[in-house]
Amino acid sequence: MPGDPKDRRRARRVTVKELYVECSEASFWNFLKKPEHETHPLVNISQSGLQMLSSVGFAMSLPIDVVILHPNRKDVIKARGKVVYSRILQKKVRGQTLFKIGVQFTKFKQDELDKLALLMADRSVSTPQPE
Repeated sequence: MPGDPKDRRRARRVTVKELYVECSEASFWNFLKKPEHETHPLVNISQSGLQMLSSVGFAMSLPIDVVILHPNRKDVIKARGKVVYSRILQKKVRGQTLFKIGVQFTKFKQDELDKLALLMADRSVSTPQPE
């Protein structure tokens, strides 16, 4: 809610549907091994971060590499971020406990930001959130 001191969002968010994000722990040594990654449903996204659902909680400040997957495009959007919150949902979904995970982007190349802006404008997968 705008003006709410608890709302620290810096950028306009859009709610998304049918988009997923792959996450893996960001590590200097990942180039030596194939990093383990999991795919999570994306809830919303902005130029400063994203919110996703997960069946497991994430450690606060955990650095992660994210890859945003679009169902109708072959190109992906890559960024680095850090976990800023991990909250358990009160209600189970299909009998499974889920967590809401908030990720703040910490590193984004300009061409990736350009792709993100196009994705956020694509009304087939996104809906602007009220301000």
